[in-house]
Amino acid sequence: MLVIAELLLAALLLIATWHLGTHLVSIVAGAPYVPSTDERVRMMLRMSRIQPGEKVADLGSGDGRLVISAAALGADAVGYEVNPFLTLRARVMAWKAGLGRRVGFRTRPFQRAALGDYDVIFCYLLPSLMAKVEKKLERELKPGGRVVVNAFPLPTWKPLAVRDHVYVYERQ
Repeated sequence: MLVIAELLLAALLLIATWHLGTHLVSIVAGAPYVPSTDERVRMMLRMSRIQPGEKVADLGSGDGRLVISAAALGADAVGYEVNPFLTLRARVMAWKAGLGRRVGFRTRPFQRAALGDYDVIFCYLLPSLMAKVEKKLERELKPGGRVVVNAFPLPTWKPLAVRDHVYVYERQ
């Protein structure tokens, strides 16, 4: 009986550590973990007009739901996320979805991502980071590359489309 109680306690501690770790890393990194709803993910994917074979990046990919959904549409997708707990979760979810070859997750800040090869960039970051994202996109994103932003627009780019606080841009 004591062994069962110890195993239950260990499992509870592991779950609490996982949950706390996910939120602690997010807080320290300066951005909270706020997952997009499934409805929002579907809207962003529709607005992005992803074609099979396109390369997609998600800056601040969280649990990877957008990356995994883009890969299910035939894209080669990569998520950039500073939280290693969320990156691990995303890798497990991609494996369970059978998309391991179409997706990748990098535990690093978006500032260290090379964006020149991507056709579509997704991002859901805090307003304080959007000017940095915009400058990086201006330097690296190829002409015709599309950017789909959730909630907080790029400061100076003019969106091609806006719906329910989702902004779509194209690099000129």
